[in-house]
Amino acid sequence: MWASVILKISMTMLVESRCSPPTFDDSFIQLNCSEELTYGSKCNLRCFANFPLVGNDTIVCEKNSTSDQTKMYWDKGDFEPYCQRKTVYDLVLHFFLNVGSS
Repeated sequence: MWASVILKISMTMLVESRCSPPTFDDSFIQLNCSEELTYGSKCNLRCFANFPLVGNDTIVCEKNSTSDQTKMYWDKGDFEPYCQRKTVYDLVLHFFLNVGSS
């Protein structure tokens, strides 16, 4: 009986769950993640072309607390972060304000 318990504990310790590489619907999101995608690992987010990031700028690899704790997921906050696109009007206005002030 003890051998079975020790073997079960040893096998549990050898299994290290990892998060899969994070993905986003927004292709403008740029990630900077630690090499290990294990429990507690973080990825910093930013937007391509300096668009404003809406939502968390950091996501964390977490364990599923309600079912299978070997299942890992990325905690992205209350909603998935995204990059706020600027309209053509915003870009033209920005251009004229910056060029006109020089």
